[in-house]
Amino acid sequence: MRDIRNRCPADKVGLIWYDECTLQYSNESYLNDQVPFQILPTTSQNVVELDRFNTLVSTTMKSLATQSANSQSGKKFAAEVVNFTSSQRLYCMVQCSPEMDADLCMSCLQSTIGSLPQCCTGKQGGKVLLPSSNIRYELFPFYSLTTVFPGPPSLPPGT
Repeated sequence: MRDIRNRCPADKVGLIWYDECTLQYSNESYLNDQVPFQILPTTSQNVVELDRFNTLVSTTMKSLATQSANSQSGKKFAAEVVNFTSSQRLYCMVQCSPEMDADLCMSCLQSTIGSLPQCCTGKQGGKVLLPSSNIRYELFPFYSLTTVFPGPPSLPPGT
């Protein structure tokens, strides 16, 4: 909390995205319409097989959005590891705030996924951040596999 007070000392709304969590405070109950998207490529490196990579990112993210929005665990979180090439894996994650209902979560995630081409087409990594939802993909594990996949992770066949 000290970090957000130092960075936003006079603000009524504060929002900081960390890799592990989002810290926010506000006198408003819903910030998505008040805070702009943060759309960031996480690397300047491009991928090979651009069309196949973009399709893989899109289909994986859309599948994860459905899983997250309809999560029965209450966490509104989903992650997956899929093969891009025989030697490269794509790590994807989507998340909504737990208090969001399924329809609102799905709507937010669809919007974030739809914004990826603005920043990240062909990039090896990217993320879109909103106050109540976020998505990210990389060609390296950016989350703890043991936390996300308790026990042995269910990786795609042939890994």
